[in-house]
Amino acid sequence: TDKAGSGNKGKKAAAIIIAVLLIAAAIAYAIIPKEVEGISGVPDAIEIYYDGTYQVQAQAEPDWFKDEPVILTSTDTDIFTVEEDGTVTAVSQGSAELQMSAKGYTCTVPLSVVPKVTGIEGIESSYQMTTGDTLQLEPKLIPEKFSEETVKYGSSDTYVAKVTKTGKLK
Repeated sequence: TDKAGSGNKGKKAAAIIIAVLLIAAAIAYAIIPKEVEGISGVPDAIEIYYDGTYQVQAQAEPDWFKDEPVILTSTDTDIFTVEEDGTVTAVSQGSAELQMSAKGYTCTVPLSVVPKVTGIEGIESSYQMTTGDTLQLEPKLIPEKFSEETVKYGSSDTYVAKVTKTGKLK
């Protein structure tokens, strides 16, 4: 009878261990997220310069879904386009939204395309010159960090005045 009693104790212990493991597995299953709850790695708003690019490093959250692909799209491809690798390319000045989707979850981030140069100083709206005079135009681009950008010159009436590619007014 001792053998039979110890066999029942072993079965009861095994049943208790299996029950505990099943309860632990059920709790773990309940805790693990079943769906994407957010997308990280992207600021609340994005601003890029006209003709510029921005590399999106988005990741599905929580970490359980970090390998889930995040699909990026533009709500207005006249403002910016998005490549499969996450490269956003500015097309024209304006604002649109960058839409991000992963496994049924979708969110958007406002994206603005802004001009590099916001102003030009050092150029008058009109000049008075006599025949044969020349004047070297020396524009200062604002903001100063874009002072090395190429300036294109032109005249509305080339019979009255001409401007060379270097800014010399004749």
